[in-house]
Amino acid sequence: MLSPEFANVRSKVNAPVMQDVGTESACPRLLTVKEVAVRLGTSTATVYSLCDRGELAYVRVSTHAIRISETDVAELIRRGAARRT
Repeated sequence: MLSPEFANVRSKVNAPVMQDVGTESACPRLLTVKEVAVRLGTSTATVYSLCDRGELAYVRVSTHAIRISETDVAELIRRGAARRT
């Protein structure tokens, strides 16, 4: 995410400059479907199904590829753990 105070700061190629905000990176790490499946201990088909049902947020990076934020995966795991207790 581009920090508002740096929205008008541009690089030499006229692209917005990404800045770190606080101690975390301004851009969360995005995982592939395969990486998420490994973390959840499930198949890639299940990850796609979670995305289709709206249970897991994702970003489409091309017509055939999606990426999922690490924080969204952690939230899904937390919600699942809360349901079991």
